[in-house]
Amino acid sequence: MNPDDQSPLTPKQQREIMKSNFEKMKRDANELAGLAKSLQQDLNKSNQNVLSLKVLDRAEKIEKLARKIKTEAKGD
Repeated sequence: MNPDDQSPLTPKQQREIMKSNFEKMKRDANELAGLAKSLQQDLNKSNQNVLSLKVLDRAEKIEKLARKIKTEAKGD
């Protein structure tokens, strides 16, 4: 389907989409906070000579999720 063929959204549909996107961002932010807390706990269990792969994995997940939230907030 060509995007030019679609009817414009009604104001009510736009509000529903915005509400849904906001709820997704809130869930993502909660997940981000949980990941950050678990990253901190993993770092507290590590030392400067040994970092677990979990630390790297969590840091990458945090980065991706933060980028997703930023993109959604900008409306891209």
